[in-house]
This record gives sequence, structure tokens and C-alpha cells, in this order.
Amino acid sequence: MIGIIDPETGEPITLTEYSKATGIPYGTLSSRLCSGMSDALIGFEGDLRKIPCQDHKGNEYESMAAMAKAYGMPAKVLNMRLRKYGDIEKALTMPYQARPAPEHRKCVDPNGKEWACPTHMCRAWGVRLKQFKRKRAMGMTLEECLNGKPLTCRPITDPKGRRFDSWTDLANAWGIDRHTLLLRTKSYHWSLEKALTTPLRSWRGKLTDHEGREFPTLTKFCQFWGVAKRTVRKRLALGMEMKDVLKDSSRMKALREGRKHDSDTV
Repeated sequence: MIGIIDPETGEPITLTEYSKATGIPYGTLSSRLCSGMSDALIGFEGDLRKIPCQDHKGNEYESMAAMAKAYGMPAKVLNMRLRKYGDIEKALTMPYQARPAPEHRKCVDPNGKEWACPTHMCRAWGVRLKQFKRKRAMGMTLEECLNGKPLTCRPITDPKGRRFDSWTDLANAWGIDRHTLLLRTKSYHWSLEKALTTPLRSWRGKLTDHEGREFPTLTKFCQFWGVAKRTVRKRLALGMEMKDVLKDSSRMKALREGRKHDSDTV
């Protein structure tokens, strides 16, 4: 069982008991113990990054990060060396050389400043790297990629040659619902011209089937024909004929098989 020495009684106790007594999370205590920290540091309730420390020459620093900076290395490198070697002098005196950025990753922003990689440049300009790459792949200029404007989609050209910045603008210009337009083009792979020009069939209000029967609501219509509302809405939005909308309904199947349907007649 993993345990720790109680500083008050001097007897070993479990990490669970120590966590309840000090209020330090169990996971924090476990990670500190596994990293080889002393009992005093394991039970430290403050921020370990701000604990004063000394180097092998006796110089005092306000934190481990400050000591690492004084020796010209990142705090992460110093912590890794201490865990690996356990010797402060060796960890501080081993030569450290930052990995140079590859030449092919260097880039220059519109102001002429050179950056080691696009990640650093995007971070400085407040732009997401993924958004920056998408804009560059679309052939946009560097200024357009770093202007911070969100990219909703690629510019779209309708059958009349007009250019739109988003699917919403295109749908509004043609008087069609955006969801319907995306459903036709993305899910059913219709051409853009067909998706825009096919008239909509409304499912709101009264509905008339292909045999001339009128139904006051969509619910009554679906109960009579034995078909799901969602299926009817989707097919009508696609501009399908009423007979095709009902082609696989339970009543149509019963008619094809020459038997009576179970639903009530409206």
C-alpha cells in the first residue's frame, strides 16, 4: 500500500487519510510521491512553482522557473533533468541548446516580421492555426488569412454567376431554407441548380395525397398512411411527388399485397 509519514505523529498513513486530513487531492499527492518529492513538498498546500530554491552554488531564487531562466533553459527541461538525474548541479551545468526551427517553417507576416513557424505567428495575431491553413489552401492572401474574420465556408457561385460568402446568403437569395439546401446538396448529392430550382412542397396545414384525399393535419395524414412524420417532412422538402413520398408506407405495402390496413380511415 502506498503511504506517507504523518509529520505530526511520525507514523505511516495512507494517502487517502493524508488527503482527508490536509485537503490536498489524492491525485496530486500520488503524482508528487511518484515523482520522488520529499515529504515536506508532498504535503505542501501552496503552489509548488513559487517555492524558493537554491542552486549548487548557494544562490537563492524565488522559484524553480526563475532559476531555470537564470541558467538559460526552460523550467520544463530543468524539471525533467532533476527527475532523471536527481542532481541539481548536473541538471544546471549540462549544456542546453534550443532546437532551431526548420527553415521551411519560417514565415513572415504582413508587417515584415519573421516568425519561426506559422503557429507562433497565428498566436501573435490572435488567429486560429486551423483557420489560417484553410484560408491559405483557398488561395487567400496573407492579410486576408490574418484579419481575424471567421471563415464560414468557401465562396459559392450560383447558376446565375452570382457569388455568395455562405450557404445562408445563397439560400436567402433563392428563397429556400438553408437546411433544405444543404440536405439536397450534401446528403442527396443533387446538383446546385437542381437544389435551388426544385419547388418546395409544404407539409404545413392541409395535405392532399395522390388519390385526392384531404387531411387536416400532418398527424392525420401519417396515421392514415402509416408513415413517420420525419420521413414525410424530409421528402416533401426534397420536392418529391406525393406518390413517391408514400411509396414505402405501410398502407401502400398493404395495397400491393391485397390485404386490409390496420389504421383507421379518416
